[in-house]
This record gives sequence, structure tokens and C-alpha cells, in this order.
Amino acid sequence: MREALKDHGIATETDLAPELQRVDGHRNQLRQVISNLIHNAIESMDNTMDGRRVLRVIAKSQGPDAIVVAVEIPDLESIQADWTAF
Repeated sequence: MREALKDHGIATETDLAPELQRVDGHRNQLRQVISNLIHNAIESMDNTMDGRRVLRVIAKSQGPDAIVVAVEIPDLESIQADWTAF
């Protein structure tokens, strides 16, 4: 994924909450969801943006048993996935 970001001239920023709870799930499936969010953001920037490109990955708690992971393109849109513990 880093190579794709570099190839498309996209800088990254992260905003990760310091105390995120663990999420039970299949590691590779969770990784694939995040990868898909980033890939969709890259495609969106390719189709709509000129100039400086920044992609921000945000992870934060949403209540006691859920987290939200969002991929945000400043000044364009936000794409997110929500995980709730079972």
C-alpha cells in the first residue's frame, strides 16, 4: 500500500486515539477492509484532485465496545468502517 501511495504522490497522516480497545476479528479480513478504504481514497484522488494530495487515517473509540476507522481526504470526503465488539 505504501508503494501505491508513493506512486500516486499521496502524503499520509494518522490520527489514532491513544487508548483503542481490542477488536476481535480475523486479522487479514480487518486488514483488507482498511486496505480497501485506502485504495478507494487513492482512486478518488486520481479522478478528482490536482495539486497536493493528503490522505488521513483516523481511528477512534465509539462507545465502550466499538471503534471507527476512517480514511479522510481533506476538503473532499471521508470514508469509514465501523467495528463493534460482539
